[in-house]
Amino acid sequence: MAGPVELDGPGEYLSKIVGESHYQAALESICGGKTPEGHELEVKALLVHDDNNPHDSQAIKVEIQGKTVGYLDRQQARDYRKKLAMAGFKGRTARCDAIIVGGWDSGNGDTGHFGVKLDIGTRA
Repeated sequence: MAGPVELDGPGEYLSKIVGESHYQAALESICGGKTPEGHELEVKALLVHDDNNPHDSQAIKVEIQGKTVGYLDRQQARDYRKKLAMAGFKGRTARCDAIIVGGWDSGNGDTGHFGVKLDIGTRA
């Protein structure tokens, strides 16, 4: 079986994901904890077809370092699946650049959640 399809994005990190609030522990683990200034950690993300997802059979799961960190939103997942299929990579896992942001703790209860931004190009 071939490895992941490499997605070369434009370097803009404009694609946000959803559901990160459910995966804060995984994101904190990847980043090594919260810091006073927070994070802008560049990583690689896998986009995995999650056909058995009980909420959406068209879901695309986002994994970083083997941990689920969220999902593409419903419409973005459908658009992504179509583009991947049109490029000849139907059903394949893809890899793209990503940035984990947030995760600050400046004291006195001033903390920020982690988020993920993807750099997904227009072609697979």
